[in-house]
Amino acid sequence: MLVANLIGGLGNQMFQYASAWALASEHGMELKLDISDFHRFPPRRYLLDHFRVDAVIAQPSELARFDKDSNRLRAATRNVVAT
Repeated sequence: MLVANLIGGLGNQMFQYASAWALASEHGMELKLDISDFHRFPPRRYLLDHFRVDAVIAQPSELARFDKDSNRLRAATRNVVAT
């Protein structure tokens, strides 16, 4: 599964979706969208639902798995860079 974290205006969302869709298609992966950051940026909102975009929104339980892995990756990267 590939999860694309979307943020920004419509143009950015379209680019992020298209890039993630191409990558997921190339590798035979399911694509899900993470739209959870829109609550932190009130002027921006998820807009792809106004188009015929076959997008599946990732559930919080799916995102929690990636957050945990991301934190582990960040910690490992800091350790490597610091040495």
